[in-house]
Amino acid sequence: MPLVQVSLLLLLVVNALPSSTAAGPPNAQQQSGGTGSAYLYELNVTSNSDWTNVALSGGPKVLGFNASAVQGAQAPGFRYVAQPSGISMNKKSMDTTTVKFRMEMLAIAGEPSGNVSITKGNLGSTNATLAFYKEGKFQAFMEVVDYGVTGGLNTRNATVDYSTLYDNPSDSVAQQGIPPSLYHKVLAFYYPWYGNPAGPSGQWSHWVDVTPNLILSATDYPLFGAYDSQDSTIIRAQILLARQAGIDGFISSWWGINDFTDHSFSVLLHVAEQMNFTVTIYYETVRSLTSTQMVQELSYVVKQYGSNPAFLKANGLPVIFVYAVDAENRNASFWQSVRNGLESNVGPVYLVGDVTDGSFINVFDGFHNYIQLNCSQMIENYNFFTKSMSLGLADTSWNSAVSHVQHGTPLPVEDKALFFTVIPGNDRLGANRTGGGPILLVDREGGKTYAQFWSAAVSSNATGVLITSWNEWHEGTELEPSRQYGFSYLHYTREWTDLYKHGSAALLNLPKMQVTSSAPVARQTPGASGVNITLLNSGNVPALFDNVTITPGQNTSLNGFVDRDFLSYSETKGSERYNAMIPLVMSGESVTIGVTYGLSSGEGALDVGVQSFNAAGNSTGVASTRLALVGISATTTTSVQSSTTSVSSASLTTTTGSSASTTNSNTSTTGSTPSRASLDLIYIIAAAVVVFVFATTLALRARRR
Repeated sequence: MPLVQVSLLLLLVVNALPSSTAAGPPNAQQQSGGTGSAYLYELNVTSNSDWTNVALSGGPKVLGFNASAVQGAQAPGFRYVAQPSGISMNKKSMDTTTVKFRMEMLAIAGEPSGNVSITKGNLGSTNATLAFYKEGKFQAFMEVVDYGVTGGLNTRNATVDYSTLYDNPSDSVAQQGIPPSLYHKVLAFYYPWYGNPAGPSGQWSHWVDVTPNLILSATDYPLFGAYDSQDSTIIRAQILLARQAGIDGFISSWWGINDFTDHSFSVLLHVAEQMNFTVTIYYETVRSLTSTQMVQELSYVVKQYGSNPAFLKANGLPVIFVYAVDAENRNASFWQSVRNGLESNVGPVYLVGDVTDGSFINVFDGFHNYIQLNCSQMIENYNFFTKSMSLGLADTSWNSAVSHVQHGTPLPVEDKALFFTVIPGNDRLGANRTGGGPILLVDREGGKTYAQFWSAAVSSNATGVLITSWNEWHEGTELEPSRQYGFSYLHYTREWTDLYKHGSAALLNLPKMQVTSSAPVARQTPGASGVNITLLNSGNVPALFDNVTITPGQNTSLNGFVDRDFLSYSETKGSERYNAMIPLVMSGESVTIGVTYGLSSGEGALDVGVQSFNAAGNSTGVASTRLALVGISATTTTSVQSSTTSVSSASLTTTTGSSASTTNSNTSTTGSTPSRASLDLIYIIAAAVVVFVFATTLALRARRR
């Protein structure tokens, strides 16, 4: 069964699953906005047990909260965690110090009823009270007390009727919907950290121990070869491939001001602007940075790049994705200080955090996971997003939000942009070979793993879908064409993006590569001749992954000298064969290869084979051209210069992607020895003259007789 049929079948199966394992919530996230009522209420907890948990479920949809310990914080071993889902407290075993907590919450109406569940130690009691805010004060509407001592968790459950709360709104809300520019976006995580000494960066970066058959630091082998991320031709080719697969933009890993990735992003942004593509940065946080340093770096990004039309925007604001928000024990307060400092420098921004924790709901405008290796876990996390992190305060701190309620002005809230992340698989073999660590293997299973994630993403109807990754070669999550998988994962991506966006890919023509050669000229090396071989894309679509092979015919050898006007990161040279992968030749453009050859006798040939692909991964097939060669006197020392414009009229031409035609024409070079064909013509003319003179003489003698 074709993979697309298997994928669609899997989608139907996923949709049929019960809600506990389904790909998305019963009501998929949609764009919203408008007005409604807001409710300010509080949970008060008092306990003299040595540990206790008070869990809330159901009921209002919490927008924001503020929790504090108002008594007993000095108790031995005291610590607590507070979230809209409840409060957990621990102290030193057998300690009976009374502690009191208060958690204020701002919410909009949700389910009409909910549940309070109390568990505690074998000491003392725990009291939980819910109260709504009305006319300047809190009024209790529910109380639950747990005195239980059973030797277990001492659980006490109670149902909460929230109708009293809903009958007493504290304020109105002004709700902002998800920015339209983000809706149903498909973005791929992109790594711009690769360098090659032959490329613009002039250095090796992230590629380790590169050989023709293995790159030690890469799980798979890129079809482009060990490329340079600062090569604009490579970037142009990547964007063409990504766009054809239905990908709308790249989220580019960024590691600091003047870092290699910063220089690469500058090139990426410039090319993206030319190609009407979208990019942004992925702010890498697993570094020792203070909040001040983060403000400085993020301010630099917005000032340096944010105004570029190719930089991803949401309602006109620059969008920045932030990796591992809670790394280095950074909490919501830390990130709020970063955001405040950033926006005081550059104005409002739109931040999307990599975190599954409701305490960050009012710091970030959207949420995502960079990666989940298990599809069920990704589904569970996304369901948590929709349930607990889909709506929050907009452009306001907790104190200013409470001020809105106290003064009766509409409370600004926003729908959070929620992203579902898909992966084709994961194999950290490349990272393991060079840096150690585990090999976290998620088998691709011929595309089935990718289909499973995508089925869940489509069913969720998330704000957008993120793909991990375009080119993380160390961890084997790449979509970018490789020797191992070819274009397969770009084909799969196109199928799924069409389904997600309700679109369809336009059919692409094949490129047409014309092979032309200049007249042979001599090299300075005695007995060596040279020829320019030009490849012109005369078709109306770009030609990618142009695989060019030059082999010598009879009496011919390659001397290893090749002069070219393009960068190739996959190239082999030898006396018996030359091969190069040309990343990209745009429509109407050409590239030239200057080849030096030697002849063991007066005539020889070069065979040129060319295979090209369009952005959809369709091949032209291999077209072969034979170039007839002659030796040139070494007294002429004209060198072969690379040229991307002119083609000699005395040339041999073959077109790939169409019927091939061959025209042989030999011309002599000024100052060189006449060619063999020219000498043969002289001999024929001389012979004809001799015959004519002989015949005339015989005729005259006959007449005299």
